[in-house]
Amino acid sequence: MAGGAPASRRRIVAALVDDGYEVLETARMTEARRRLAKPGIDLVVLGCDPGDPGDPGDPGDPGDHDGDASEVVAQVRRSTFGSSVPIVLIAAAGDVGARVRALEAGADDYVVDPFEPAELAARVRSRLRQSEALRVLVDRRSRERAVLQSIVQEASRAANLRAAAEAVCHGLRTLPDVAGAAVVGFMPAGAEVFGAVGIPTMRAGDVVGPQLSEHLLDAAVHGPWTEGCEQEGEGPGLSASAVACAPIGGQPAAGILLLDSGVAGAPARAATEILSTAIDAASLTDALLDRLLDDHQQRVAGRASIQSLLTTLAFETWFQPIVELQSGRKVGVEALTRFDDGTPPDVRFLQAAALDLGRDLELAALERALASAYDVPDENFVSINLSPETVLDSPDLPDVLSQSAHEVVIELSEHTAVEDYDALRDALVPCTKVARLSVDDAGSGFASLHHILQLHPQYVKLDRSWVHGVDSDPARQALIAGLGHFAQRTGARLVAEGIELEAEHDMLLDLGVELGQGYLLGRPAPPSTVGEACA
Repeated sequence: MAGGAPASRRRIVAALVDDGYEVLETARMTEARRRLAKPGIDLVVLGCDPGDPGDPGDPGDPGDHDGDASEVVAQVRRSTFGSSVPIVLIAAAGDVGARVRALEAGADDYVVDPFEPAELAARVRSRLRQSEALRVLVDRRSRERAVLQSIVQEASRAANLRAAAEAVCHGLRTLPDVAGAAVVGFMPAGAEVFGAVGIPTMRAGDVVGPQLSEHLLDAAVHGPWTEGCEQEGEGPGLSASAVACAPIGGQPAAGILLLDSGVAGAPARAATEILSTAIDAASLTDALLDRLLDDHQQRVAGRASIQSLLTTLAFETWFQPIVELQSGRKVGVEALTRFDDGTPPDVRFLQAAALDLGRDLELAALERALASAYDVPDENFVSINLSPETVLDSPDLPDVLSQSAHEVVIELSEHTAVEDYDALRDALVPCTKVARLSVDDAGSGFASLHHILQLHPQYVKLDRSWVHGVDSDPARQALIAGLGHFAQRTGARLVAEGIELEAEHDMLLDLGVELGQGYLLGRPAPPSTVGEACA
């Protein structure tokens, strides 16, 4: 307790001691500030009496005198630990203006002097209860925020949006007053539940109905909100309990995070209690979930684009001749896919593979190539690019290959590492009854050389990086010569791709390379001209 006339201070101290409080009394602001510079003071009672000079203390300290109550309150608030301590003012009955200024300066409550001790004690108890409730809330929020941070850290290890959303929901379910949680994202086709735990009306993978989807999106763009229970069939209710929702991402929101209190019958109160948790959780998970939602939306759009391409067959096959370097005779063609929108083939096939549609696109390209080879001379083989994944996942591939009017060569790419060569060899056995095998891009990486050792192909295609400038590079010449010796010992034939210069052609011929392709020998051409190119 600080300030005020001595008689007033004695009455205040007596009232508080009688109510069981420990009271520290001072008439000097310097002493009050010293005590408020350390923790331990739970409440300040200011007895400000302009009519009594009180204890002048140190005349050099302008704070050591009674003055306008607002000035004294401001000084307390500027103290290290006085900024959040409750302040109860003992104010003169007739000075309304002074009370107003003191409240505006930071006082929490006042008692009119002369006061009743019971009233003062009651107001002090009330303010201490509120202060304790705030302290408990802050402590709970601090501990909760630490838990939320650990939840986000755990979810960040997830491989995809659904796994991350499920991890977030399971983590949130462990918080007090949270009976359920869900992460909903807004997709072109409507809202979709990516994670849900403990909410009876929602499950991961659900597509939310159009009415609820529109309701959630409209609400989310305006910020966090609470929602009470609604009976089934009445409006777009979220559940049978109270729900707090917070947006994830920008405007319009990429998604929302829902927390269900699980309390039916008092939805407004229960939802409000967990709204701050929903806001904190959305804030902490925003960077992770917003990025994953954006990635997922791009993935959905990408899959739709590939599936449209497959439906409309918005691509065609061109053929590039493969020739014997010694005689110049055309012996085969490589089928090359050209997309109507101009996307480079390597980019499109990698995109499809990343979207789990690589097999579908490769098989569609294969069927289109075989159907387009009508003008390829019967004695020429048709070389088709396939990935190990497509070979492994396509039990009907031998049947497709057997329908070709030409001999087919499977060019096995090396976009991804093969983890089980035994399984790949088993899958190739029925294929090699109707087709021959080539390893593509040999020398461009370890995987292609490993393919050669493990699969014993009939053809080994040298990567263009080995061919370019081979006429003037002894190191390339030595490597190709070594691979040529290996091919000769294993019964394989070398094919060099990317031949553009006569000097490269002549050097490859000297090194024992039998077959080649490239702009020098023939450019890719549409089916209508392939017969002429191969003549």
